[in-house]
Amino acid sequence: MNQKQINDLLSTMNDLLEELEEIREKSRQVDNQCNDLDIRASNMKGNINQLEQGLQSLEGQFNLVTTGHENEIFSNTSWL
Repeated sequence: MNQKQINDLLSTMNDLLEELEEIREKSRQVDNQCNDLDIRASNMKGNINQLEQGLQSLEGQFNLVTTGHENEIFSNTSWL
């Protein structure tokens, strides 16, 4: 191998090392984005669970109110 071939090979290796470092940096960025998405998904799941609990509570309150009104209507018509 002559000096030019060695220099070309070293240059190619340096280029490949730079590309590898760029790939590693992009991989770190993707990992960070995935972690961020995991955190967001977890928060959204918590929010959905809170909404579900709130809806169940409202449904229970609605059922109490409507049941109370039905009982009131029947008690007012008991004289019939």
